[in-house]
Amino acid sequence: MFRPDQPIDTANDDLLGRSAFSVSLADSILAYRDKNSIVTALFGEWGSGKSSVINMALEHLANASEQLPKDQRPIVNPWNYSDQNQLLTQFFRELSVVLKRKDYGADAKKAGEQLEAYAEFFKPLALIPDPIGLATVLSVAGYQVVKKVGDAATKWGELKTKNLKEVRDQLDGLMAKQNRKILIVIDDIDRLSSTEIRQMFQLVKMLGDFPNTVYLLAFDRGVVVKALQKVQEGSGEEYLEKIVQIPFELPVISKARS
Repeated sequence: MFRPDQPIDTANDDLLGRSAFSVSLADSILAYRDKNSIVTALFGEWGSGKSSVINMALEHLANASEQLPKDQRPIVNPWNYSDQNQLLTQFFRELSVVLKRKDYGADAKKAGEQLEAYAEFFKPLALIPDPIGLATVLSVAGYQVVKKVGDAATKWGELKTKNLKEVRDQLDGLMAKQNRKILIVIDDIDRLSSTEIRQMFQLVKMLGDFPNTVYLLAFDRGVVVKALQKVQEGSGEEYLEKIVQIPFELPVISKARS
């Protein structure tokens, strides 16, 4: 009997002996108490079972969280990007929707509302071809707007009346007040184009590193390293190491189980 190449959703269906590894992955996330944003990553080749491991890890995390006070249970946001041409605005909007859920409390709702304002600053990037668009926003270390021609220049000009640093500072303050960790899961990064992979990692590194956020990224390391080589002169491997603080390698399936 043939089975479709689909990830499993529960440890009860684990035939490859990876449930214990998934538990360790989830427990490492639950154990993180620092307010600073942190990035964990699960490395494995395409089709090797990363999604199944993530599903089992999230299952364990949900079960283990039941033992915590309600206001300390992690907020989990598995981000399934659909419009790859607007990764930035889509990311912030979807996260804002999650945070504004009634059961997450008033502080989370305020943070979600502030995220909507933060997202407004990145709308014009859809009008500017990469890598110019992302380079524009990343050069905004001092939050200065770089003028471009046409409609894009008009959009950026309008944003000069706002203060991006002020919006971000307020957002960071609201996120820091959370008792909960916000776990953002991004799977299948290696299926993106090289340009989109670079955008994703620059998003995680520069624009979405809010207090109390934990990223769990899953991808083929070789594919991503190759894409990141164009971010700056030097090694894509070195760039990746600067982003990912806690790496996990997907366990190899033993011959007895294969």
